[in-house]
Amino acid sequence: MKEFTIESMPKTTFRIKKMNGIEALASRQILIKASENDLQSAYNMMLEKYIEVQVDKDVWQICKQGNNFYPVGLEDNVDALVEIMNEFVKYVQSFFVKSNA
Repeated sequence: MKEFTIESMPKTTFRIKKMNGIEALASRQILIKASENDLQSAYNMMLEKYIEVQVDKDVWQICKQGNNFYPVGLEDNVDALVEIMNEFVKYVQSFFVKSNA
């Protein structure tokens, strides 16, 4: 799991759920091969499955499958969504970087 904040919402904590290598590989392939038409579906899947936000003391999925529920006003905050997806892409890419150990 990775926790992070973003510039457009600095007081809000987000987190990416723990992924295994197969999930990271699948996510990477989906993002690489998604056409423009499929990219929205790919982003929705990533938001629904892997990304959460802390609201007060509760943790919520950013988006619930089949329901456009975005806590803390994210549905209209393009800057925040871009930052969140950039963090997700960095997290997925970290699976494919060789360790120096």
